Amino acid sequence: MLHRIFSFLYGNVPVRFPSDFSLATSIERLRERTKRSVFSALLRQAAVGPVDESRVRLHRVIPMFGNSFKPIFVGRFDLDEGRVVLDGRFTMFRLSKIFMTTWLVFALIWTVLAVAAALKAIAEDGAPMYDPVAWLVSLVGVLFFLAGVAFVRGCWWLSRKDMVFLTSVIQAALQDVRRPDPAGR
Repeated sequence: MLHRIFSFLYGNVPVRFPSDFSLATSIERLRERTKRSVFSALLRQAAVGPVDESRVRLHRVIPMFGNSFKPIFVGRFDLDEGRVVLDGRFTMFRLSKIFMTTWLVFALIWTVLAVAAALKAIAEDGAPMYDPVAWLVSLVGVLFFLAGVAFVRGCWWLSRKDMVFLTSVIQAALQDVRRPDPAGR
């Protein structure tokens, strides 16, 4: 259940890209189509990140636009039945996940403590509490939580085309564009 919540909130879209080339050629071709640092993509959009056999981590860089909650590709090259495959998933940056998890846990703790304090006051007085401020404090925690979820999902939505862009870059690198002529010429 917790995995499902995190997958919804932070994105967890599994993808698999088969390659038409050997492992070394696949890595080299993907490196040629991507940049190593954000600074090398200051003037035009590019897929940026490290490309190694055991670690591929790519994200789309758009000049003058930043979004720490955008989809990124995280994966690795594997051999599957003798064929090279780039296996991975689209998710978010780890620091963004840590930040938002901290935010959401704080909002939940705030809400639980505020509700507990309001219920304790009711129990001590023996009558329903007529002070609306105590209940509004717990509502603030709920609103912080909902705002956090809406913010993360909204940022993911703003960068929804990043997955399409990264997929096209990866596929262009790993697929042989020279197709055999159906007429046999």
